[in-house]
Amino acid sequence: MKILICDQPVIDGSGYVQCTSWQMADYESLVQMSDFNQLVDLLRFDPALFAMITGGLLLSFIGAHVTGLIVKTLNRT
Repeated sequence: MKILICDQPVIDGSGYVQCTSWQMADYESLVQMSDFNQLVDLLRFDPALFAMITGGLLLSFIGAHVTGLIVKTLNRT
């Protein structure tokens, strides 16, 4: 896969970036396999992390709900 890379980006007065020259590069030469594997590891689904986040959100929801009921009950008196 080929991609275009801007060699000399120039920012004009209005804040837009313009490119004066482009270079064609092979995508495989820019990305190393170790970098790709590291990205895949970061994006992999982690069941333990999912359980921890879901549990925390559930406890937060229940705690806020109970707190709301207590405030509602105290407001009636």
